[in-house]
Amino acid sequence: CPLTTVSSSRSVSKIYGPNALSFPVTSTGTGHILLLSKHFPWSIEIGPKERAITASDVLHELYDHLHKDLDDAVWGMSDESTKTAIFRAKDLRDPMDARLKNVDLLAKRVMFQGLYRDEKFVKQRIQPGYQQVVETWLVEFGKPSKLP
Repeated sequence: CPLTTVSSSRSVSKIYGPNALSFPVTSTGTGHILLLSKHFPWSIEIGPKERAITASDVLHELYDHLHKDLDDAVWGMSDESTKTAIFRAKDLRDPMDARLKNVDLLAKRVMFQGLYRDEKFVKQRIQPGYQQVVETWLVEFGKPSKLP
């Protein structure tokens, strides 16, 4: 069986086998989490569900969100160097596709590296008056080792 490493917070768990992504993503087994990132402006809420959120749920939600068309407000708030990086990422992703996608905002940081906690960032990032989800995690992305 291939070895899968799941990172959460500062701990690392070794999970084996084809069901590795079916395990709960948090130690509390919550059915409701919020994902934030220092690499994108969106918040992604998963749940509430009557079962624990799994690693598979997180990866599917990230994939679905990152493959939506880039919102015009995000484009409008981007500076020129960010816009250039977005276009470069789009051309690497699919030079024939004229549409910009949320994933293009990540530029070369397209590799999912895990989830971690940063309460200070969460407090500054969450909009005042927003009902905060108890389980809030930050998503980390990095550059793959073989990206042009």
